[in-house]
Amino acid sequence: MDLIRHITGIITEGMVEVKEQPWSTKEEALQTAQETLPAFQRVLKRAATKDAKIVASVKPETSIDNKLARWSAAGNGRDMSTMFDVLRGSILVAEPDDVHEVIKSLSKGEKVVKYEHKKDPDPTWGYYGTHHLDILVDGVVAEVQIMTKRLYYRKKVAHKIFTKHRSDVEALPHHEKIRSKLLFQYGNAQKSDFKPGRERSASSVDPLAS
Repeated sequence: MDLIRHITGIITEGMVEVKEQPWSTKEEALQTAQETLPAFQRVLKRAATKDAKIVASVKPETSIDNKLARWSAAGNGRDMSTMFDVLRGSILVAEPDDVHEVIKSLSKGEKVVKYEHKKDPDPTWGYYGTHHLDILVDGVVAEVQIMTKRLYYRKKVAHKIFTKHRSDVEALPHHEKIRSKLLFQYGNAQKSDFKPGRERSASSVDPLAS
């Protein structure tokens, strides 16, 4: 299956439906994800373009607990069996065009469970630009985020802001909100935004330097 064609609606075959993970408890999830990690890393390496960087890991126990608590508070009925990012990874490419090559490679075969492009900035944090694929690896659904290295390193800084204030968004300082949005603007900027003589814009001021 070519996911690029699937996204445009030309074809729909090739997707697989997975409603639950092969575990019911946090302990089972952590053990299964750890056992599947090497196979997942091989999948990412095969899909990566030249000069891309691979990041793969098992979700920390504290992050799992945090997500379960948020689900419980929201009353959405979800539990460990529907947590699809316990095994997660990223493919960080050099150029924006490389993103589509990686997506095309990952979409070969019936293993794509879900695809989402975060193309619209989040109104609070400004988060956008990443491509998310849930893929099936040895019976486990794993999340893959695909983005440029530029976006990844700024996303990491923005995530610190998110982690610090997500429990009390109303108290989020205005300057932190602005910096988070600038991080994503800069991370998603194209080469044309940095041409000599071009007027500096908000996205051309790297907030990592502030």
